[in-house]
This record gives sequence, structure tokens and C-alpha cells, in this order.
Amino acid sequence: MKSSAPETLLWIGPRRHGDFVELFRQAESLVPQIAYRSSLFAALDRPATRVDRVLIARVDSCGPLPDDEEKLRRLYPQADIVTVTGSLCTARPATRLHESTGNTSLRRVAWHQAGPFLRGWLANRTVAGGRERTSDAQRTAAAAGPRAASIAVFASRYSDAEALLDLADADGAAAFWCRSPAQLTARNIDLFWWDDSVTEDSGATTWNDRFAQVAAAASAVARHVWLVGLPSHARIVAATAAGVDEVISKPMAIDAILSTIGSPAGNDDAGRSAKPRLAA
Repeated sequence: MKSSAPETLLWIGPRRHGDFVELFRQAESLVPQIAYRSSLFAALDRPATRVDRVLIARVDSCGPLPDDEEKLRRLYPQADIVTVTGSLCTARPATRLHESTGNTSLRRVAWHQAGPFLRGWLANRTVAGGRERTSDAQRTAAAAGPRAASIAVFASRYSDAEALLDLADADGAAAFWCRSPAQLTARNIDLFWWDDSVTEDSGATTWNDRFAQVAAAASAVARHVWLVGLPSHARIVAATAAGVDEVISKPMAIDAILSTIGSPAGNDDAGRSAKPRLAA
């Protein structure tokens, strides 16, 4: 059993487009070699060698034809293939697909969620007589940092927060609902989930005000996650500039939510059984 870094990342699609330029720079710093093709047609016409990761950057909803996708699978049968959808792909929201039981599957992740995913996806992985696959939640959680033990869920109604509270509880984290940051009295909170039902105004100034209201309640490793339906590029830029660590588009995949806690779902580790008490 040995650790194996990615051999070649095949990047298909634009690399200088605003949605993807930072992702490409990040990929350059993480992999030893990148093969670039401007389109899927070019990738099929000029195959690259030693490819074990394929990233398809899609600017809009006009994606490749199913026949071309199947050709790509056959061309790189052992490669992980991921499609990153840009901000113009709003007609069909990007969702992360579960890996199939075959050699590969074409999974999709939104451009503004791709940074944490990319770090885990391009990290070293263990090989034992072949390639060992890791779930999306495990890849993302590996890059997310320390596990969050306490979570504040901000939502305008309990019904909006209930499913999130259930997920946190099932994963062993202590979570509670709060209608607004002004009503928060708990301390030592590691993770804040902000539902878009309480973030209608998502300008940078408003985000800064929210963070100032919860600063006394936050732990030293606190992170902020915004859960929002089809956010615009401008809203995401404003939120991340103010300090939002991650933006997750609705409808939300369970593994994407659990990965923000910092520990893979269904994987027991020390300390998961004991929930911390939140000081009022």
C-alpha cells in the first residue's frame, strides 16, 4: 500500500474565465502536470497520457453531448471525471452526483463550491493493488479543517432549520436553531450555517454586521457557511469578501452539508459520541 499523487490532470474548457481562473491557479499549485484542452472536441481529438483526473469547466448550460461524454469515459476508463459548472448554468442547478459502481461517473459541482472540493480531490490518495476511490464528502472534509463540535443554524422558521439540525445530530455535533444573530446567547460555536431565509440582504456590509453580532459567540476556529438557492456571482463575491467560508447551493446534497462539519459522514472517530455543552 502506497501513497500516489495525481499523475496528470486533464483540464477541458476555459481556464481564464472569471468563474474558473482561480480554480486553475489552485490546480497548478496542487498537481505535477496539467494537460489543457480548450474543448471536449479537442480533448477527444488529442488524447493526453497518464491522465487520472479530468476536469470539465462548463461556462453555461450547453454541455457536451452524451455520446461525447461516453467517448471520454472510454478514453480514460481509470480517471475520475468531474464537471465544474459556471455561474451561467442556472437553468439546471448543479448537483453533486454519487459515484457509480463502475470505473467512473460524471459528477457535477458548482464553480463557487469547487475550491474546497478541488483541494481534497487533488490530494494524495492510497493505492493498494489498484486505485482506491474516496467519496466526495471525505475529499472535501479532508480539506475543511478541524471538526466542528457545535453548530448554530440561522433560519427564519424552525421548519427551515429542522432538516439541518437532524443532519448535525446524526453526525454527532451539537446544533441549535436561532432566528437571528441578535438573539444568539451561546458561546464556543465552531460552525455557523446561514439559511437564505434570514439572508435576503446579502451585501458585504450586511454580512459584516452579522459577523460582528456573533463574534463573541464564535470559537477560535469558527467557520461560516451560506446555504442559498441559485446565488448570483455578485452575491457570492460580496459574501466571500465579507468572510463567508463556503457557499452551498440549494437543493443541497447531504454530503456537501456534512463535509462542512469536517468529518466524513458515517465514519466514527474519537470524540464523536460525546456532544459538548453550549454555554448560555
